[in-house]
Amino acid sequence: MGEASQRLASADRAIDRDHVGLSRCARPTIGPWRWNAYFVCGFAGYLVGVALVTALAIELGLDTTARALIVLVPPVTMLVAIKLSQLAFGRERIVFYQQTIAVVAATVAAVALAGGPAARGFDLATLGMGAGLTLGRVGCFRVACCHGRRARRGVRYRPVHAAAGFPARWVGLPLVPLQLVDAGVALAVTLAGVALLRAGAPAGAAACLYIVAYGLARFALEFARGDAARPAAGGASEAQWTAVATAALAAALYPAWWT
Repeated sequence: MGEASQRLASADRAIDRDHVGLSRCARPTIGPWRWNAYFVCGFAGYLVGVALVTALAIELGLDTTARALIVLVPPVTMLVAIKLSQLAFGRERIVFYQQTIAVVAATVAAVALAGGPAARGFDLATLGMGAGLTLGRVGCFRVACCHGRRARRGVRYRPVHAAAGFPARWVGLPLVPLQLVDAGVALAVTLAGVALLRAGAPAGAAACLYIVAYGLARFALEFARGDAARPAAGGASEAQWTAVATAALAAALYPAWWT
């Protein structure tokens, strides 16, 4: 056994002795069939998002056509966006902001072309993506993508994660469970948007609340990211620039003290 293999095996045994619950939960597969946790959580997030937007659409009195578009356009757009990025970059590249912008824009356009309330489509598509992100980030946590920086305490990933692409030098070291923090933010902001929408706020307000609040949080969270180098310019990451741009646009669309 080589030195690197011995070190990974030793780290794996150390994690087994570690009683930190986060490390025990960070498994890349789910169930006896060893399904990929990222895809399972992502699909579960889609189902939750569909249930949420369907219930809200019915409560808002949207017709059958608008409800169908709001449910069907997002997954189709997501798949197309991922395929296009794969063709452009030569590999699958799933970036939350990029796919979300594509999904929301396509949904708004589809609802508008069908003669439905485009602003309500804006609200529901945004909140649906927020619900999906909540569980999607749990999948990120389990498979060790989008992870945080080194910390005194945190989640410790295993050699099995390294075999799937996680940096081997960080196996067994505590990292900030940033994905779970992001999931918590997404959940809180989505619930706030739902509450605002159900309280009778003008169409579009709930989406703008989500975009501004999540954008501010995401800008700050990016400083704690510890995964491999990502596109950046002017000292800020791609996600930070996108967060600023989308939050500014939302504030312009719905000017209020909280935007």
